Amino acid sequence: LYHSSSYGVQRICPPALVEKRLVEGHDIFEKMDKTNYEIRKKIKTGVTMNLNDLVKFIGCSEINFDLVELLASADYSIQNLPQKKIRSQGVEGVDFPSIGLSLTFKDRTAYETRNAPAKDAGKAILAAVFAYGSGSEVFAPYAGPIPFSSGAIVNRTDALRELGPPLKTEVDEDDGIIEWDQWIKGELQLRAEYRADGSLIVFSFSTPLQ
Repeated sequence: LYHSSSYGVQRICPPALVEKRLVEGHDIFEKMDKTNYEIRKKIKTGVTMNLNDLVKFIGCSEINFDLVELLASADYSIQNLPQKKIRSQGVEGVDFPSIGLSLTFKDRTAYETRNAPAKDAGKAILAAVFAYGSGSEVFAPYAGPIPFSSGAIVNRTDALRELGPPLKTEVDEDDGIIEWDQWIKGELQLRAEYRADGSLIVFSFSTPLQ
């Protein structure tokens, strides 16, 4: 449809098209409201992020909206990352003691030099995720699901049963105690560090160092 006026001939959208665009716009805002509600709901009800959520974002940065959402569900704003410190020191940790998790972000240059190409164009790259076992003075034992495992891993026996033979094992030369095992699963490097009795100290997920 067209309308002639002092400004010349102008195109007028048919009413059906106008209605369609209004509906599409409403759907977009409804989706945004739903997303924000789900974030608030997770914070309010104490639903926590876990390793399965986090490891898929290794290599992503502060500009990844899904990662931003995930950290917000744990009441952390990725905007709090000290960008200046990351640039100067190359690395920064973000701890979640109550759920037994810790994250390491690296400066983009440091990450791509030592690890792998980043997955987006951001500056602070999620480089590693740590899950703690029992006995830490700072972190509660991680109690969520573990990637590549069908059950809990609290000691070396569990780790070998769930993950199979390790690619590498570090043994103390003096006392013969096994300090850690390491696996490669897909694009991820997994490492389990143990105490002398074989109980788990910490489990880490990262991209392999080059």
